Amino acid sequence: MGYNKMEDTIQEAYKNVKLFNKIAGNLDNVTPESIDNQMSFVFEELTEGISAVERGLTPRNEWTTFDDENLEEYDPDVELLDAACDMFVTVAGLMQKLEATGFDVSGALKKVNENNLQKFPPIEYTITHNPEQGRVVAKAKHDTQPPNTTKYSDDRFGVWVFKDVATGKIKKPTNFVPVNLSGHEVAGFLSGGV
Repeated sequence: MGYNKMEDTIQEAYKNVKLFNKIAGNLDNVTPESIDNQMSFVFEELTEGISAVERGLTPRNEWTTFDDENLEEYDPDVELLDAACDMFVTVAGLMQKLEATGFDVSGALKKVNENNLQKFPPIEYTITHNPEQGRVVAKAKHDTQPPNTTKYSDDRFGVWVFKDVATGKIKKPTNFVPVNLSGHEVAGFLSGGV
């Protein structure tokens, strides 16, 4: 599936989740308790995804069963895909509930994604002229590398990539500024102060 087709599919899926939630009345009179309930749905799907990965990485004869599961029919790859799709549905539902209460989810999501891309600082070059060698020398600067990371340049995008040595997780450069979502929330919603 191409990139654009996936984008179209996600947009259509988000609309379908919204239609589902409207029909179910899930976007009417959203309360802190209904948000808590939605979070439990997200957690349930996340847990199923983790279980699928753990089972997929473990020999079948070492699997443990839960409740009345039929392990003969259990396919970790299918369950992982199912969990990923269900996580999308439940997280989209959570975002729609927050939006229904007045949270600026769209604005916050835009800010979070823009900020996330700041984890990849642009490659900057220090250009010096060396008269003794009669040439110009360009040296890439990477003075924002966090500790315990490997670095490489991604020349397709003109950025540095810093990865944690132990986990491979993308790490923030030392000059990274966290996103501020103040103003996108409904102040006091969870504490009932609205």
